[in-house]
Amino acid sequence: AARCHGILRARGLAEARGRVSRMSEDVPVRDASGVVAAARAGNLTHLRRLFPPATAEDRRRCTHAAAARGQGRVLRWLLEQPGQDPWALSHGCSPLMRAVASQSLEAVQCILESARTTPPAGGLAAALSALDDTGTTALHRAAELGDDGIIAELLTAGADADARDAHGATPLHVALAKGHARAAG
Repeated sequence: AARCHGILRARGLAEARGRVSRMSEDVPVRDASGVVAAARAGNLTHLRRLFPPATAEDRRRCTHAAAARGQGRVLRWLLEQPGQDPWALSHGCSPLMRAVASQSLEAVQCILESARTTPPAGGLAAALSALDDTGTTALHRAAELGDDGIIAELLTAGADADARDAHGATPLHVALAKGHARAAG
């Protein structure tokens, strides 16, 4: 029984690592103009020349690509542009989740600051409590990664420290399970 538990625990850790790596992976580039690639690369000069892209889908993908790569400066500029929705989901994930997965405090701060001018539907508390396609919140993801700065930023913004993920775990449970005692404190 102990061996089985160890195998299941190892499998669970591998699955969790896979979720984080998939979330921080690049947003697929299929834009003919190169606007999403410019956002991903952090090339603000090129992005300014190409913006706005022809489709709302490319605008959304720009935001996700910049967040996934932790391009805070580009993300800040994108979120100032009309028609940008920093809370739009892509593949079950918000730009905030991508910024957390990239462990970019600057990108997380940009998105949270944008909530002042573009409040998410249902309010910031609801957006911070939203579950991604793997059943976790942004705070759970930050706890899984042990990122103290992002955890503090999310809690200050109003993230629910008692929120439960799809498995019934709180961010504290996740941090402790991943060996991030400092993040759990």
